[in-house]
Amino acid sequence: MEAVAIGSIPDGQVWFRLEEMTEAIVVEVMDNGSGISEDIQEKLFVKGASTKAEAGHGYGLALVQEYTERMSGSIKVHERPGGGSIFEVYIPLIRTDTNHDVKGGYGHE
Repeated sequence: MEAVAIGSIPDGQVWFRLEEMTEAIVVEVMDNGSGISEDIQEKLFVKGASTKAEAGHGYGLALVQEYTERMSGSIKVHERPGGGSIFEVYIPLIRTDTNHDVKGGYGHE
């Protein structure tokens, strides 16, 4: 959202979509910004990697990926037709791990 707000695209927007299907939950976050360059895409999910100069940035997407993978899910980044990016998180509703200590959902640390 910050990148769209301070970017050079007039009327920058961010859209959010949440869909619950029979087998999974899909979360999409889309924007109409300038997109993500290839060199940045390679570092998107690395803890602490950020285009911002200030310390303390670069943890959000790394944590999203970590938790998504813990839930046997996946996260993908696509170029949005017409400009911008699409982040798609897929979380299956049926667990594939063997952690039976957690009841009624997913555990986290």
